[in-house]
Amino acid sequence: FSPALEALIFQVLDQFYREGIVASNTIPNPQPKEIILRHLSTKEERIVKAPFPFIVVDNMRKPMASYCREIANDFPPADRLLVCDIVQYLTVPNISFNLAETLESQQKSLKEFQPTYFKVKAGELILREGERITPLHLAKLKAQDAIFTPQRTFILFLGTFLSVVITLWLVYNLARISLKSFSTKLRDLSFLAALIMVCLLANYGLVSLGDIVSPLKPLLGKNLIYAIPIALGPICAALFLGLETGLAMAFLLATLTALLLSKPFPLFLYLVTAGLMGVWGVRSHQRRRSMINTGLAICGVNLLMVTAFKLLDYPFTARDLLLGQAFAVSGGFLTGILALGLTPLIETLFNYTSNIRLLELLNLEQPLLKELMLIAPGTYHHSLVVGQIVEATAVAIGANPMLAKAAAYYHDVGKIKKPAYFVENQFGGENKHEKLAPSMSSLILTAHVKDGVELARKQHLGEAICNIIQQHHGTCLISYFYTKAKNQASDPEKVKIEDYRYPGPRPQTKEAGLVLVADQVEAASKTLTDPTPARIQGMVQKIVNNIFADGQLDQCELTLKELHLIAKHCTKILSGIFHHRVQYPSPAEKTRNEDLDKQPTKKNGAKSGNGQRKNQEDLRRLGIGSG
Repeated sequence: FSPALEALIFQVLDQFYREGIVASNTIPNPQPKEIILRHLSTKEERIVKAPFPFIVVDNMRKPMASYCREIANDFPPADRLLVCDIVQYLTVPNISFNLAETLESQQKSLKEFQPTYFKVKAGELILREGERITPLHLAKLKAQDAIFTPQRTFILFLGTFLSVVITLWLVYNLARISLKSFSTKLRDLSFLAALIMVCLLANYGLVSLGDIVSPLKPLLGKNLIYAIPIALGPICAALFLGLETGLAMAFLLATLTALLLSKPFPLFLYLVTAGLMGVWGVRSHQRRRSMINTGLAICGVNLLMVTAFKLLDYPFTARDLLLGQAFAVSGGFLTGILALGLTPLIETLFNYTSNIRLLELLNLEQPLLKELMLIAPGTYHHSLVVGQIVEATAVAIGANPMLAKAAAYYHDVGKIKKPAYFVENQFGGENKHEKLAPSMSSLILTAHVKDGVELARKQHLGEAICNIIQQHHGTCLISYFYTKAKNQASDPEKVKIEDYRYPGPRPQTKEAGLVLVADQVEAASKTLTDPTPARIQGMVQKIVNNIFADGQLDQCELTLKELHLIAKHCTKILSGIFHHRVQYPSPAEKTRNEDLDKQPTKKNGAKSGNGQRKNQEDLRRLGIGSG
């Protein structure tokens, strides 16, 4: 026999045997969904699912002839026909049905099969409170206990706990690295943790309420989820820790709340959108009414998002749409009301200072400011001018103008304890420092910082203002008394410069840096004899350069561009304060109706002129001279 034809026959047989050949009655009717195929020689078993790839032996002629023509194209037609005939003659089924094994497997499955007496849908109420327990109720409760074992509950808790921990860990580390305004202080982290916990508990309560209501009122329970005040957390975080932290909180709370839902993805978009709208609404929060306006804005966004979800879920009923929209609007109102009510509570518990609190502190009727005005009027006026300067410069460089202005009003409140030792409150009288050693004078001057911090904490001005009071002199040198000490010392080298520096720390924020610069600039402006705009500009630039060279602004992130803007606006404000007025002509004659206190002294005219010059000098020292 031809070896080539023999090889061809074996090739054809191998191909069809590998696909599997069955008799016409091998596979039961109706066909099963799957069969177990066992290899007799190796005892290996595998599952084959329908439709089965096997070839019925009675239907092999056509596919076999086609395959022979395909692989034996080089052979003569007579040889191809010979190969096909021989292959068909030799082909027998290689897959057979094992009835005994099948019956045994069926009996085994029947023994393991548990009959189903009833079906319980997800969220279905099994037993109401006070209802009599029937055998059906008891069977349902036993089935539930069999499924929800303590081990399963612990495993579910462990999985949720691990996912939440990983999410929080990633968010914390990314925020610490990438967000400039993110704080890692224990107070701020405790506030964020409490905020997340309270918001998640509130959201969980609302989700659970929806699950309870769903069996009784399906539409009501389905749409109750839209009333979640998800933006409450982002709003509070943005108010007290900055917009960047508020944005991170919006995504974090939306992610954690979505874990409570059966269909998280569409509602995740709803929750994120509401949170972002809340952060956007309080970006320039300066009045309590802005909370209500933010709530109304969230109402509008929620309304549009719910309408979009209903359109995607078409068909829907009008009642379903109206219920969803009603709960979406109520969620926005609830967010605004809760944020408005919780803001004062958060300020008290965590010692934060919001913009609303800053507005209250800027009121000149505050007891501490009134006390400063009565006891140290020169310092009071100085603080108001510094407040004007820092407000303008804060707006120019993008800092918080309200915080900077409030801190400027209170930065020197420590001078209330010893006002007469500060030149702006002496009004040309006795200088008490002339009788003191330079070291004692330095201690008195530096003590006003510590005294100011104590007064600020006693009056609950807030940690932010206390920090600026503590930092508004940085570690600047008290150069006058340092030079005086060196001149009086027998050995000037023994005079330590550290004894004549403020204790610090240096300014840590832009607002603290602004107060430091404005404080020195305003104080130096009182020494100008002829405060023209050019002289003011030169004086301001010199002071800013000295502060920068001394390293006082190294830790407050002020750039050179921002320092240029600060110097520009300081010059502008001081030039407006020390502007020149038109010299009014003196009246030609005095009438008898003039007041006696306006009459010149008759006995000593020179003395009257000297008094006028002295008054002008005193006014100039206070910063209100006509120049």
